[in-house]
Formats: sequence, structure tokens, C-alpha cells
Amino acid sequence: MRDLNHYLKVLLLLTIPWLSASIFQMFAVDATGISEVTQSSRRITGMVKDQKGEPLIGVNVVIKGTTTGTMTNIEGSYVLEKVENGSTIEFSYIGYLSKSIRVGDNNVVNVVLTED
Repeated sequence: MRDLNHYLKVLLLLTIPWLSASIFQMFAVDATGISEVTQSSRRITGMVKDQKGEPLIGVNVVIKGTTTGTMTNIEGSYVLEKVENGSTIEFSYIGYLSKSIRVGDNNVVNVVLTED
């Protein structure tokens, strides 16, 4: 039993510095202290419609420069996960002009595509 307690204490002492370093890496630290979480990705949702307000089904929605993307559903809605701040989302659909939109502070990006 004594050996088990000693082993657990050593394991705990070895784990604390690693855990502390992992938590520290999650935050950007400046002269005033912790400023923000460096993980700046988020979920973006929206709808894609035509000029008449009809939902477009099967529109390709891709984060520019990546292979991350999705397609709109039967209601013209989409959900993109892990979108970094400042990313550009590209919308493309056969017979329509493609559109690129830079992600700002909004978590909802609705788009109207124009026929080609």
C-alpha cells in the first residue's frame, strides 16, 4: 500500500507541470494578463437562396484554401464547423455565379446567388 501511495504522488507531481503547460498554451498572454483564447474557430450557419428568395439545394459551401466544406440541405441551410476568424467562405452552384464572403464577427452568413 505504501508503494502505491508513493507511486501516485510521483505520478501527480509529474502530471501537474504538463497540465499547467497545456492550459497556458490555450491562452494568449500579454502585458496585462490573459487577453483571449487562441482557439478562434467557431460554427457558421446560414441559408443560400436565389434572387427570388427560393432556397438552393446542394450548393457547395467551402472554407477557401481548405478541404473543409458542406452542401446546403433541402431548405437551403448549411452548417460549417471549425471556421477560423478571418476565413473566406466560397459558395458555388451550377448555373449560378460563385460568391466569396469573408467571415467577420457574425456566426450567421446568409447568401443570395445570382444566375449566370
